[in-house]
Amino acid sequence: MYFNRKIPVLTHVIFYLAFSNSGFAASEVKQCNVERESPGSWIGDVNMIGPVDREGFTRAPYSSWFLSEYKNYQPNQDVIEKIKTGKFSDMDELEVTVFMGTWCSDSKKQVPRLYKILDQLGFDENRLSVHAVGIVPQEFRKTHDGVAEKELNIYRVPTIIVERNKQELGRVVEYPVDSLEQDLLNIVKGDSYTQADYLLEGEVNNYLEKKGFDEFEKNIDAMANEFKERGIKEDELDHYIAYNLLYSRRYREAALITKMMLKIFPEAGHLHMTLARTYEFLNNDYLALASYRKAFHYVEDKGIMAIIRGAINRSQRFK
Repeated sequence: MYFNRKIPVLTHVIFYLAFSNSGFAASEVKQCNVERESPGSWIGDVNMIGPVDREGFTRAPYSSWFLSEYKNYQPNQDVIEKIKTGKFSDMDELEVTVFMGTWCSDSKKQVPRLYKILDQLGFDENRLSVHAVGIVPQEFRKTHDGVAEKELNIYRVPTIIVERNKQELGRVVEYPVDSLEQDLLNIVKGDSYTQADYLLEGEVNNYLEKKGFDEFEKNIDAMANEFKERGIKEDELDHYIAYNLLYSRRYREAALITKMMLKIFPEAGHLHMTLARTYEFLNNDYLALASYRKAFHYVEDKGIMAIIRGAINRSQRFK
């Protein structure tokens, strides 16, 4: 059943939000390699946040994954030589900026590999900036003060941004298309380089960051039509809605993006259910009930239907 594939992503976030109300105050620390325990359901987990350098990765507990991945990864030497010797490769003009999470499995793989590639290239580490982002809702995929990632459209980690003379040449988002060194070669050469995965997700995030909620809401029909014409899939923004928005408690934006997707896929039961739960977080029981009723018509999974029935029964006074 189609809806079953949605449950691990969306309901995990919904249940976390329903039962977690821990508070959190972002610190104003500026120094490098800052770490702290995470509150709420993540208590006991230690992660770094803010600026990070190699020394931070080579101490426990981060060294357990950083050093082993660095040692075991063997970059393609033909590609390394092409980067080093190509006319396009003036290393003194390149800068690399990384956003990663010490809690993120993809970051644990790609960041040590990046260090090894840059070492083999003889890249000046002073031209490398690494920023660790948070895991708790108020800081999810953000640094402690939100400054480093401002206007950079960071919506997944790791994100590796390559610049020349302050102009972005390209970026690797979450994982490379080919290999990390091959992707870097394609970027610095100026070859066509696009990660098809998450492309529309990035556009939605960028639109919200640059133009804001009100502008998106005003143009929601046009956005839906554009994405429909471009062949967006029914589940293509599920991860973004669940984690970037719902988990981060950006409920109004979560409702907005879900409504846009429902304009394209009006019979998507999992989206109606997501919208219903989002309205509950927004304390709008009337709209939540209406969305639960719509979800009931499109969901066939008996277990999920029982959840919907319970939600409807709890809201009978709003009929």
